[in-house]
Amino acid sequence: MAEQITHKKGLKRLDKDKRLLLKQYYQLDDATKQTAEQSTPTSSSETKDAGEAEGGAGDMAVEVPEKLAESTLDQLLQAHNLLLGRETAANNSIKNTIYDNYYDLVKVNQLLREMGESTLETRVGQLADNLRRLRKDR
Repeated sequence: MAEQITHKKGLKRLDKDKRLLLKQYYQLDDATKQTAEQSTPTSSSETKDAGEAEGGAGDMAVEVPEKLAESTLDQLLQAHNLLLGRETAANNSIKNTIYDNYYDLVKVNQLLREMGESTLETRVGQLADNLRRLRKDR
């Protein structure tokens, strides 16, 4: 049986090439050497940072610029994911509030529309007509 000739790269080779290019682009070899040298201090500081990140949002806003220069890529990604999670939670809270109050919003909108249609001038005109009729009846 004849083998098929393909011009496609194998998946393993393609993955290796992509990983190599990503490592070169992000300079991950240098980062892994630095983290290996600082493995003990960073592991204790990571647990401390995780505890502080769960604390208050006000504290984190003040400390971010100081820690930015000292943070590793992993720590920055964790902080980024934490902030994205908070943003998503805030957006979901806003959406839930809007959906919960949607019926009331529709009712208020209809009321305002009705009030806009019946202007003050038409009401004053109706009152004037009523006064004329009352005067004629006397």
